[in-house]
Amino acid sequence: MTGLAADWLVPRLLENSPIFYNLELFLLTIKGSFDDPHRRRTSARAIRARKQTNCATFTEYETQFRLFARDVDWSPCALIDQFREGLYADVDDYLNVLEDCGALHANSSLDEVVTAASRYVARRKERPNQGHWTPGVSSRQGGDVKRCGYCKLEGHYLSACPKRPPIPPGSIANNNLPTTQSFGVNKNSLYGFLVPCKFSSDTSISTDALIDSGAGASFMSNHIFQTLRLQKVELPDPIRIFDGTARTCNFISEPIEIQICGISCQHSFYILDRSAYDIILGFDWLQAQNPIID
Repeated sequence: MTGLAADWLVPRLLENSPIFYNLELFLLTIKGSFDDPHRRRTSARAIRARKQTNCATFTEYETQFRLFARDVDWSPCALIDQFREGLYADVDDYLNVLEDCGALHANSSLDEVVTAASRYVARRKERPNQGHWTPGVSSRQGGDVKRCGYCKLEGHYLSACPKRPPIPPGSIANNNLPTTQSFGVNKNSLYGFLVPCKFSSDTSISTDALIDSGAGASFMSNHIFQTLRLQKVELPDPIRIFDGTARTCNFISEPIEIQICGISCQHSFYILDRSAYDIILGFDWLQAQNPIID
């Protein structure tokens, strides 16, 4: 030790200070002598200034955020809000979609929010050409107020919207704890996994569905929608599609029974005018069904 540290240590060594016989006392004394007396305030300023745009990677942003978060006495909700404040706009929009779908909620932990954001960022890196992304959606119209993706009222998310058409028992909107299912898949897609699916309706058809964790919700092509002769509900406000275009989604289908690898569930789908895939099973479906991908 040299300099100021040596000047602090040597006299105490010569005095045979009791701090050398008690580790807790030793650390407390060092902290009192050298620690930043305004650490909490300094960390609060640093964490507010931290932005994903200032970091080379998402991991760097997360690491720095957690480092400063240790020294502030904020509530979990305040930490989550500040973490999201520093994210790229499209990442935060994706988290809004997960809230609308019920995959994230008011009691979600910081770890859950970080995991969801990290999954989206990793998925985005796999798609350098944004014009070919499978879609995520956002219902945010501006500001930080979180609203239902269907009726746009505050206080609840789409999964619990009282104005949304009723969902029969067994559907994803009932928030039942999902059981684990095992699906065999065909890795024959640039963006995810393809699985065979079949719809139970007046006109039963079979097709392939894309399982895509990077999609914030589940989608159905307009062609399949018309073939199935389903009912649709117009959304009070269009939902923006994040696929590199300026498209919006205006309708959501009634719940329909879908069989994936012989396993049945009920689900509603946002309807796309144009889609490279007939069915896209997004994060909301993954959250509800909890599949094991073989």
